Amino acid sequence: MDFNEIKTFIESNKDSNEELKTYLQGSLETWKTNNLQKEIDTEIKKRFPEADPKDIKMKELELKLEQMQKETFKKELTNSAIKTATEKQLPVSIIDFILGADLESTNKNIETFEAIFNDHIQKQVEARIAGNSYVPPNGGGSNNNSELQALQAEYATAMSNGNMPLAIAIKNKMVALQNKK
Repeated sequence: MDFNEIKTFIESNKDSNEELKTYLQGSLETWKTNNLQKEIDTEIKKRFPEADPKDIKMKELELKLEQMQKETFKKELTNSAIKTATEKQLPVSIIDFILGADLESTNKNIETFEAIFNDHIQKQVEARIAGNSYVPPNGGGSNNNSELQALQAEYATAMSNGNMPLAIAIKNKMVALQNKK
């Protein structure tokens, strides 16, 4: 029997002959056990060839370079944000919280924070002013002014009359009255 005759026999009897089915199934299982993993590995290597060590090293270097560029960009962005915050007299300690993905978004974040921060400060100032408002004493200022004017008139009269002891006494009263203000 040659190969073609065996092939024809198997094709014609594979469905009707149970003994042949069992034999073919056993052969198939043996082949799977012995050869299937090799075939799978070969196919994986075809689809995903092993990387050259030089390629692996190049990828590692590219990743390191990319990481360094990101760090440099973040430092530059942080420095720019610190400069802007300092110019606007904002607390620099908040910079890490307002950094954006780029300079434009960081500047928008700073502007938003500045508006909120200034509004908060304004409300605090207004609250303190309202709570600590000064109320001048009643009638204290006008009486002192009229009394001072009267003393100035008396002083001028004493000086024109040449009465120096009276002029000195009046001047002392004027100084004492001005220190009370």
